[in-house]
Amino acid sequence: MSSFVPISGTLLSPTCVRLTGTSITDIFTADDNFDTVFAVYLTNETAGAVTCLVDWFDGTTNNHIHNASVVANGVSSYEHPIKMVNAQKIRATAGTGNAITVTVHRVKAQR
Repeated sequence: MSSFVPISGTLLSPTCVRLTGTSITDIFTADDNFDTVFAVYLTNETAGAVTCLVDWFDGTTNNHIHNASVVANGVSSYEHPIKMVNAQKIRATAGTGNAITVTVHRVKAQR
């Protein structure tokens, strides 16, 4: 199922981070301007399935937003907008190191 949510602002280049280990890793940190993350993609580049947990850190709590078992050489996506403010983060934790690349797509709000 998909939906269309209009988001105004400046489309920014994607942020890509390869998860080299199995500990929680910061993928993106919002600055003092508003950001809207509208998609997070998990790409598995190995021959076996790999689990990955994606969190939105609100400054106090890691809020789980996506938990996936990404099939071999496959992609899993989270496509729901999240309005983020200063110091909030998107974080990820892989079940296996050097298997998952996390890509975050976002727009910068116009002031």
